Amino acid sequence: MTLETTLARDLETLDPEDLLSCITADLLEYDRNSPFLVRLFAQKSGEWSAIEPLCANLPDIETQLHALSAISSAQLRVTWLSYPAATGSGFCLILFFAEALHWDNLALYNQALFLKRHAVPDCHV
Repeated sequence: MTLETTLARDLETLDPEDLLSCITADLLEYDRNSPFLVRLFAQKSGEWSAIEPLCANLPDIETQLHALSAISSAQLRVTWLSYPAATGSGFCLILFFAEALHWDNLALYNQALFLKRHAVPDCHV
């Protein structure tokens, strides 16, 4: 049995909300998904975007998004905001939202550390 087969079987057993939670956690946790954050932070704070363009060429995430589309019509969207209680601290909030399921996920993220570590120019911080 291949890893892909195992992953596909596991994805098939998740309900849409659990799959959304897995996708959003993977996007923020794994360095291999850093292009997502680079693309997200290149957008203006508060600007909502569909998740798919931000996840282009991230095979693991694209597989999960494909599994999501097979079990739900929910459109996952994302934005980021400066963290209000920590002005100048470099933290931000990342908000994920799937309106059709009334599902959301909010993450506190150290944007300044990420941008420094990945030497990302011209972000709308």
